[in-house]
Amino acid sequence: MKIAKKSKKAEAVVVPVVEPKAEPKATAKKAKTAEPAKPSINKGKTTGMRVMQYQDHTLSIQHKRKLSDEALAKDWREEFPNAKGRFDAAIVAGVRRLFNAGKHGTQQIDPPKDGVARYEDGKPVAEKARAKKGDDKSQAA
Repeated sequence: MKIAKKSKKAEAVVVPVVEPKAEPKATAKKAKTAEPAKPSINKGKTTGMRVMQYQDHTLSIQHKRKLSDEALAKDWREEFPNAKGRFDAAIVAGVRRLFNAGKHGTQQIDPPKDGVARYEDGKPVAEKARAKKGDDKSQAA
């Protein structure tokens, strides 16, 4: 702070002198640009749903779409291009089996009473019944 004197007769008056502040230094941070968000591993590209939620959704509307397992797998791969797991017809069959049993995840919607059918060329395909362990028919004599 500097002291300014008015005149010889007057007493010294302290007048604060305000010095201009230094301009802020340029920072190394760049301004955020409006870039499209990178698709997440766990969130869908178009829906924003998580993987299990999207799988349940597609199976719940499968009676309308009537896609084959290969087509469903392709749909899942397109929705989750960065997913670490694989999506193929065998995975679709397993997810459908769990979905029909009501065991696909903790937030699964209720499956239809008849279950979700497998489709080929837009027509439902009957699933073969699996033999259970310990069943007499599954053991060779």
